[in-house]
Amino acid sequence: MKFLWDYEKRMHIALALGLVCGGVSLAAHLRPGLMDDELAGFLAGMSGGLIVCWVCFMLLPRWWRDSIAVQRETKAGRQYMRRMVPSMFAYVILLPVSMLLIRRGIEAVWVRAFIALLPVLPIASVLIAFIGYIRNADEFQRKVELESIGVAALLVSLGYMSAGFLQLARVIHFDAGAAMIWVFPVLCMGYGLGKFLAMRRYQ
Repeated sequence: MKFLWDYEKRMHIALALGLVCGGVSLAAHLRPGLMDDELAGFLAGMSGGLIVCWVCFMLLPRWWRDSIAVQRETKAGRQYMRRMVPSMFAYVILLPVSMLLIRRGIEAVWVRAFIALLPVLPIASVLIAFIGYIRNADEFQRKVELESIGVAALLVSLGYMSAGFLQLARVIHFDAGAAMIWVFPVLCMGYGLGKFLAMRRYQ
């Protein structure tokens, strides 16, 4: 469980950094002129992202934390974690940076597109690392992961298709941009549900 403790330690460091950023942003709000409003907003965004990451990790059930610890014992798992952890921290940092720069107003379309896609780069790195993990994992773990992904893909596809029909029927209305942004987070939640079902099945 040593790795799990190390991982929790890293998450506590992230929480401390988030609280510091939040404190600085709050001070700027209470004392106008202390710093630029956009910089204060950027710090608030970073604070929120880091705190949310910490809360999500602390809410993970014990069986998921144990699976992380077991995953760390394998070579494939160690390689995946070494790439996944810094990539997720990079995402937490690049997301508010991207939003801050976009709000400043950039006329060149290709520059605006590049900045808007900055948060996608670390997510792509995580997905590539995950594919490598599946390829190098043992047969049982590969079976669990593929079942989890399959459940997630089916649930998300069914949910979004249903929402699309309801939108066409003018029963509900969602902004297209917001709906597309939520595809990946919902897929991750579906993966979590799929992994829970798979782990219970094979216990």
